[in-house]
Amino acid sequence: MDTLYDAPSWAESEFGHAAVPDARNVARLVQMAQRVAERPHAKVSAVFDAPAELEAAYDFLENDRVAPEALVASSLRATARRARDLPRVLVAVDGVSLTLRDPHDTRGTGSVGDRASCARGLHAIDAVALTEDGVPLGLAAMQCWARSLKRVTRSRHQRTVAEKETRHWIEARAAIREGFGREAPDTQLVLLHDSATDAWPVLVEAMAQDAHAREITVLRAAHDRRASAEPGSPSHLWSLLRRAPDRWTIRMRIPPRDGHPARRAKLEIRARPVTLDLRLKPSRVHLPVELWAVRVHEVGRLPAGVKRLEWVLLTDWPLRTRAAVLTAIRWYTLRWRVEDHHKIWKGSGSDIEETQLHSRRAIERWMAIHAAVSARALALTHQARDPQAGSEPAAREFTGSELLALRALRAARGMETPPELTVAQAARLVAILGGFRPISDRPFGPTTLRRGLERLVTAATAIAALESTGPPKETRKTRAN
Repeated sequence: MDTLYDAPSWAESEFGHAAVPDARNVARLVQMAQRVAERPHAKVSAVFDAPAELEAAYDFLENDRVAPEALVASSLRATARRARDLPRVLVAVDGVSLTLRDPHDTRGTGSVGDRASCARGLHAIDAVALTEDGVPLGLAAMQCWARSLKRVTRSRHQRTVAEKETRHWIEARAAIREGFGREAPDTQLVLLHDSATDAWPVLVEAMAQDAHAREITVLRAAHDRRASAEPGSPSHLWSLLRRAPDRWTIRMRIPPRDGHPARRAKLEIRARPVTLDLRLKPSRVHLPVELWAVRVHEVGRLPAGVKRLEWVLLTDWPLRTRAAVLTAIRWYTLRWRVEDHHKIWKGSGSDIEETQLHSRRAIERWMAIHAAVSARALALTHQARDPQAGSEPAAREFTGSELLALRALRAARGMETPPELTVAQAARLVAILGGFRPISDRPFGPTTLRRGLERLVTAATAIAALESTGPPKETRKTRAN
């Protein structure tokens, strides 16, 4: 895995080969990504200080010859290159909506949220690639669209796939598949989806691809579909799983969510092969799809106000053993990484919803850069927590100027710094510079790490400039005789 801490090197590897017209646009893109990584902010004017850089950034973002899709494809290519030596990569895919003010209907936005609220914005599907241990590798996909402001009167069951937003999930999966196929053809993909993806077009596409490609899909079911466990015995998915012969009980740590603290849950697990009876609406054609299903149900007493956890997962990966079932469940729990990416993207400094750009395509270009930077911030955080990567000497990830700046900034605050640092130790100290309170063994997050890196880069740049030019020459005034 290449280093992600050095912003210039990261920006070059991320966007240096972007398929945009004119080499000057590529250079500008790399420079913009570096600046956003060093100082993430939704407003372009808050990222670029120099008037020439600011004007060039606006020109790039308003350049209709630069396709936002090319920026995302460049990030996907860089992410896939980081995965070349890995036998398997998890790709967490999820949808997100961005609320953008558009009072004069000039930004090309659409409806978001409840139509009664009249909120405006964009919808997006994005994906983050992960190692099997859950360490992020980078951005893997981003599809954007504006939902029509007019209410659709036709039932969704009467619309074709091309008329539904489901097509964006299929397009995102295809883009991920193509990107990894080019850069990491020997790496197996495990695509992780939440319940929003439980639609027959996605299931059919997933099973058709998985039949002849190195690809696995794990999807959380949202519908109690017609299904059978044996030929001639129709039933429904939920009922079949409640009567599954294989049952195990495990204990799993549930991370904090929705204001509730983390807890150790007792989970009952049942798994079995099933055949789903999919109706390919709007037609009356039925298609049987064979896959495996897992029901994860929390049992026992729960803290007050906590909702009982219950999942039904569908996968084409054979779950013939307890170990395989637990592996599939562990994979799905790592899907939350993409939600962490949303939190960084929409907050934690980026606050992309606060952008003041005027056109939708300009917003999408700015979003693509910020999405890649947010994925980098998430990767930095988990890379420092990874036992293997975090135990490496800090000099492998931080430059000499950055380590010198880290010691100087801490000394100015009256804090001592150990003479030898690992990557994990240095990253934790940087997070402390960013406001992390080391009052316990809890891990730091991407927000404080990004804030600390911003301060560190400013100081390191000044130190590097002094080292290259040398100390200023002293001038002495001579006394007049």
